[in-house]
Amino acid sequence: MRPPRGAGGRYRDRVTETAIVYYSKHGTTAAVAARIADRLGGATLVDLAETPAPDLSGFGRIVVGGPVYAGRPDKRVTAFLQANAATLQDRPLALFVCGMEPDPAKRETEVAAAFPETLRRHAVGAWFVGGEFHFDRLGFIERAIVKKIVGATESVSALDDQAIADLVAALA
Repeated sequence: MRPPRGAGGRYRDRVTETAIVYYSKHGTTAAVAARIADRLGGATLVDLAETPAPDLSGFGRIVVGGPVYAGRPDKRVTAFLQANAATLQDRPLALFVCGMEPDPAKRETEVAAAFPETLRRHAVGAWFVGGEFHFDRLGFIERAIVKKIVGATESVSALDDQAIADLVAALA
């Protein structure tokens, strides 16, 4: 079994049965994907920015994750889910979103908005794993929006290590 071409990341040459498919605008979702891979003992990281239409045929289980901005999932992840719905429903699947929403009810709404109900029902779970604001990676307008809406004025990390651990445990 070979990882998909252009999978990228440090797991590129590692033969594995798990694909972690994600999109990351500022690096947080990529970091979470790498943490999941490490905790699984290895996986093939597939960045949708590099490989928008990956071949999933060689993978026994799949993890899909992406960011949520202002309550909306990223369009690359949404397009991937639509294009691969049958394959995703045919294998063990775990789902996650990265975001900075503090309200648990709104977090559930963001997870529901990110993944179709059929995939959420099929998956071993769908997790909100928290997020980060990296001010050094945000553009001027993004920094202004974060400052105004969230009140943050410097980089902040609010990743949920327990949610990441729970996702990995559910795949075991």
